[in-house]
Amino acid sequence: MIDQPGDLFDVMRDELIQRLAPDDTAIERLAPTIPKPETEDELAAFLWDTLRVKIPKTPVTPGHTCPWAAFCDAYFARSPVIVWVGARAVAGKSYTLAMLAWVEALTLRASVSILGGSGDQSKKVLSYLTSFWQRPTAPKFVLASDPSASRIRLALTKPDNEPVEILALLASQRAARGGHPERLRLDEVDEMDWDLYKAVSLQPMGRHGVPSHIVISSTHHKPNGTMTKVLAEARDKGWPIHRWGYEETLEPHGWLTQVELVRKRSQVTAEAWRIEVEMEEPSAEGRAIMTNLVEAMFVGPEVVVVEGDEYEIDAPV
Repeated sequence: MIDQPGDLFDVMRDELIQRLAPDDTAIERLAPTIPKPETEDELAAFLWDTLRVKIPKTPVTPGHTCPWAAFCDAYFARSPVIVWVGARAVAGKSYTLAMLAWVEALTLRASVSILGGSGDQSKKVLSYLTSFWQRPTAPKFVLASDPSASRIRLALTKPDNEPVEILALLASQRAARGGHPERLRLDEVDEMDWDLYKAVSLQPMGRHGVPSHIVISSTHHKPNGTMTKVLAEARDKGWPIHRWGYEETLEPHGWLTQVELVRKRSQVTAEAWRIEVEMEEPSAEGRAIMTNLVEAMFVGPEVVVVEGDEYEIDAPV
């Protein structure tokens, strides 16, 4: 007999897990059927077979790449770190990032940590992950825990028998400093504190033939925010920067409809559309404190002459 709402939740959760993950024997029998893609074509085939998803592959705007190029570079870890810069709401960054984590856990048997610029952003990515398990073609037999929990454990193990996990982290220093997954996926970094970004970037650790890798994904809308610093670091260190917007996700080569794009434009201000959707450089105009003018206050001649006397001015600290 169920007396408390919490008991009902536990029963429903346990029943869901039992249905999605039958038994250890079945898992051992079926796990080898999950292929490890070695080429981009094999990766695309796996996405279609398990999720019925095709990621847009056509760059449209000069200087842009496409979501598929960004996805493949991350999955195959072609560089230690890559940066995704995408338009807000119409580029599908969070959805693509969730799909990347899902595929990496299944096919590479890599543990993946996901950290959003806020707790809500992490929950958004987690909701996408949960929805993937509900697809009729998804390999539900590998689930070993509640697929809606912030820590999703799979009934797959690494060579050292460590379980494979997907973890949606809280936006805190404590969470950022815990664990050493093979893959780290950061979403909406421009909303993230710089110190938090620095702490969490030390997490990834490659093991068992799976190289460590970081994806830094965000809309770039703050003039002097974390994403500005990330892009500067990317240029210094040679990290690949993938940039795409609604042009690359628009029908017929993408999932975004022209009707939805027009509706979206009518819902936001011209300035928000310019910076967050058209992806123009964020501007300091209109701010209460204009950093360029503040900096100019401290820039001047190092030597000045007052009434015939010469004074040497120390540089500001």
